[in-house]
Amino acid sequence: MLKRFYYNSNNRYNNYDDRHHSYNSNYNANSNYRNYQEEHDHFEHDYHHYQKPEIKYGKQVAFTLAFVGTSFATCGYLFVKDKKDRQEKERLLFGGWQSMFWGSESHEKLNKRSAKQESNEIFMLEGPKYNMAITRLTRLLGSNQRIIYSEDHKLALLRISILPDYIPDELKKMLIMAADNWYALPKSKQTTYKIVAINAAVFLMWKVKRLNRFMGKHFLHDPKSTKSYTLLTSAFSHNKIWHFGFNMFALSSFAPIVLSVMPTEEFLAFYLSSAVAASLISHIATALIKSRLALPSLGASGALYSVLVATSIFYPESKVSLMFIPYGLEIQKAVIGIVGFDLVMAIINKSIFDHYAHLGGAASGYLYVYYGHSILWKNITEYFDRTL
Repeated sequence: MLKRFYYNSNNRYNNYDDRHHSYNSNYNANSNYRNYQEEHDHFEHDYHHYQKPEIKYGKQVAFTLAFVGTSFATCGYLFVKDKKDRQEKERLLFGGWQSMFWGSESHEKLNKRSAKQESNEIFMLEGPKYNMAITRLTRLLGSNQRIIYSEDHKLALLRISILPDYIPDELKKMLIMAADNWYALPKSKQTTYKIVAINAAVFLMWKVKRLNRFMGKHFLHDPKSTKSYTLLTSAFSHNKIWHFGFNMFALSSFAPIVLSVMPTEEFLAFYLSSAVAASLISHIATALIKSRLALPSLGASGALYSVLVATSIFYPESKVSLMFIPYGLEIQKAVIGIVGFDLVMAIINKSIFDHYAHLGGAASGYLYVYYGHSILWKNITEYFDRTL
């Protein structure tokens, strides 16, 4: 379900569905998109006399390897650092054997550090502003009881309380309700919805006509281009509402399940790496298969396939419902059927979807769960655990 276009003798980009979902492009020869196309290798051809340009993939392979390594190293570092910070906080709060002698001092140290950290994070100022925020928040909340779910929740409420006076209290109270609902969500859903929000922002950018040329350059992966970063940015890019809606619905359904097994940092590294790997497989397939058109593409289906496969491995007997099928199937059987369909369609090369990207995403999910976790994540986190 990647978006691809072909250019025919009528000088018109026609609708062609590929790796992620279809991208409808009706830019004519006089449009800005033609200018974008001319900046690349100029694939002038009649659809019936198509001469495929040479597609290189060495730079894209190097980018993928570097990106995967950097993603896991960064996320592994953040995971271990957060774990050690929490352990230190618990040690200061509850103490070890040392608390028998100076437990009260540890509590005082923790309280002073927390207050100062809050003050710096909220205001970059000291004392009086912090006290003012507490007073304003108390006035906004009134006698209503509030459950504070986390320090981040408390900080969000304090930030709302110090918004400028010209903002009505009614609006501030609505923001407080939104913050309460947000922080009441499990962390797995918060992470998922943040990814959805990024995709939504990119989708809205596509709807601004003045940004079309920019989006075509930076959020659409063109195999003929020398750009490598679009392997990633195209995986957050959707141009049609049904394309965006379908992918985000699938992400919201399956990502929280994987996040119930993986910590947030590991999931982010896994998701981003799988997105790039799926795009790379599609790119290489375009380079090596002569009958495959070298057309631009975009969408999140490759990453979603990796999440779907991981879900089927972690919870193989879970039931899922597929479109147009009125009864539930075991997810593992459903995934085998979907991947098998992609494999057949990739072999016969008769489909409007980019099945190579789907297969690349599925392979990424399978390989990571069975091998990548122990080879990458476990070794990286153990290294940082020793050195931090």
